[in-house]
Amino acid sequence: MLQHALRTLDEISSLGAPRTALSFNGLLSALNHSLLPFSPRRVPELFSDLSRRLSIVPDKVSYGILVKSHRLAGNARKALGVLKEMEERKIEITTVIYTTLVDSFYKEGRPEEAERLWKEMEKKGCKPDLPAYNVRIMHRALKGEPQDVLDSIREIEAAGLKPDTITYNYLISCYRSHGRFQEAKKVYKELEEKGGVPNAATFRNLLASLCKNEDFDGALEVFTDSVKQSKVPDLGSVKLLFEGLMKNSKVRAAKMVISGLKKKFPEDLSGDWKKLEKVVGVNVDGEGPEQIVAAWIQK
Repeated sequence: MLQHALRTLDEISSLGAPRTALSFNGLLSALNHSLLPFSPRRVPELFSDLSRRLSIVPDKVSYGILVKSHRLAGNARKALGVLKEMEERKIEITTVIYTTLVDSFYKEGRPEEAERLWKEMEKKGCKPDLPAYNVRIMHRALKGEPQDVLDSIREIEAAGLKPDTITYNYLISCYRSHGRFQEAKKVYKELEEKGGVPNAATFRNLLASLCKNEDFDGALEVFTDSVKQSKVPDLGSVKLLFEGLMKNSKVRAAKMVISGLKKKFPEDLSGDWKKLEKVVGVNVDGEGPEQIVAAWIQK
């Protein structure tokens, strides 16, 4: 409903409220968050047009939204021009803006440019915060070795910051991608001791990896933890666990997976989730575990 939003912005003054950068930022930020694919591409055009036509003076938040729109559109180069404009207008370039740009260049496969900006950020007195370090760790987890991620965690701690769940998720992910599942499970088990709390991504990614590695006992433990914390992984991950347990004749454990879900989330088990419940329910006619496994494998 962009046209309605634009009309409201135009009418704010007549409604008895001042038209400020706050309203301007709200409109542009909504475009960045829109599910419509081309919405972020409208931000630069509206930024220029509205600020001029409505005499709105953009602030550092406005420019942060503009930089993010370029990132979402995959135009990190254009975002560099925004930094230059901010410097000319003597508007503070925040750590958030630098982090957005660093993230952009990493995702565009240009780590050298990302590192150059990181050094520029530090040189200009913008102290990297934990989200900034996590962006860096994300790249190292995807492209590097577990030791690279561990070195980054030490950098975080040396900066007086505390790694969080996102940080350790990247370490777990890096261990998994290198086939080092025991180390991944160790980080997971020690997460709460380190001050983190497993989130949905922790459970989903580790569960899927352990199942693909045919460590169904480890996967079942992760799944049980997720249910206890009301953060059940996605259907695909649970289905991998269920199929693995069934094919390895661990029918009772497979049934416990579905019954546990049904007990914990009775209102949410619908659609494809119901199909899994139906499979474990075929025992009503007295069929034994072998028949249940055979029926599942044939599906």
